[in-house]
Amino acid sequence: MYYQLVNNKRQGPFSLDQLQEMARQGTFTTASIVWYPLQGKWQWVEARKIIEFVKVFRTIENEAIKAAKLEAREIRREVAEGKRPPTTVIAVGGGKGGVGKTSLTVGLGLCLAAMKYSVILADCDLGGANMRTALGLPEPQLTSIDFFIHNKAEVTQLLTPTGVDSLQFISGHGGVLGLANLKYSQKLKFINQLKKLEADFVLLDLGAGTSYDVLDFFLASDRGVLITCPDPFSLESAFGFLKTAMYRGIARSFSSDEIIYRHIKKQMDRAFRMTMFQFLTELRVESPESADIVWKYLAAYPKGLILNMVRQRDEIKAATELIAEASRQLSVKVELLGQVSYDAIVRKSTLDRSPFVLTQPTSKASRDLLKIVSEKLLPRRHVEGPALQRWAIRQMRQVSSQRQRPFSSNEY
Repeated sequence: MYYQLVNNKRQGPFSLDQLQEMARQGTFTTASIVWYPLQGKWQWVEARKIIEFVKVFRTIENEAIKAAKLEAREIRREVAEGKRPPTTVIAVGGGKGGVGKTSLTVGLGLCLAAMKYSVILADCDLGGANMRTALGLPEPQLTSIDFFIHNKAEVTQLLTPTGVDSLQFISGHGGVLGLANLKYSQKLKFINQLKKLEADFVLLDLGAGTSYDVLDFFLASDRGVLITCPDPFSLESAFGFLKTAMYRGIARSFSSDEIIYRHIKKQMDRAFRMTMFQFLTELRVESPESADIVWKYLAAYPKGLILNMVRQRDEIKAATELIAEASRQLSVKVELLGQVSYDAIVRKSTLDRSPFVLTQPTSKASRDLLKIVSEKLLPRRHVEGPALQRWAIRQMRQVSSQRQRPFSSNEY
């Protein structure tokens, strides 16, 4: 039997089965304090340090992951049968900070909204959110912390108006310790709920780096888009991000395959110095079936690249070299979605807390983004090429003129 410390008061006794049920309900967590004989001495100990409780939490998490995957499969089935309209989730990452992920994600969302698509922007930079600043919005009453940490909100309750028709926003929460390294099941549940929303597109703005949270959101989306700049540091970071993401995806997708997992572990021990081709070659020697499964996984996930802050045409060569390197070392196909020219108006709009696509829809950067959206992100439409761009620019001007005054904090 066990006792739990809650608000400095002892509760219990509880059996292991009772604690397991409490864990499912969220009243017993890894941070719970338990009266336990650790190293031969009775003392108050965090549950995460007790092996039998770790097994309980692992069992519950595996159950939650299985349930989330079944839900995702059901959503895909309903879409395929026409019972649910499709919602495309696009994750925007890239590894390095300062390459313009947030500004471009907002810009892509505004271009889609200008074309009359319903769009949701979701700030998934957990603990360092800044998308609301780029949109010129105050912090809403409910943010992702209420979904991931406090468990007191559904995704539908997080939706915030932006003042732009067809565009809604889900805010992250900046500067909050603990809003990171979420349970994998939570991230899958979040994506599933996003796919149930009435939206054509959901754009996820990911944080910098290659934390599990960033990688898992990237991999759980329908399409991953890398943002990078022509400088060597940004390009190297983007390549490293993609490499880490692919191995994370393989490890997560085939965790029950002992052969694949063993070869992934071998790669870890070698600091991932081998190319993906070498990894697949070794894997194929032991199990051709497993190698084929991994190969199909690598080929199935759509990956795109946007080169930002381009000053000269010869800088585009850097992006093509990165794509070639990804193909050679990672055995993955990356599509160059396009480039966005360096434009001083982008920095000015950031300082003014107003998206450049709205304030300057005819700027070079806005036109570049619009081209990427119309030619690469959208299915073919009855209006194409320059005609579509001119039409969409008129729509953005209209959106800009109709946008409400800046929000005040009491409007939520």
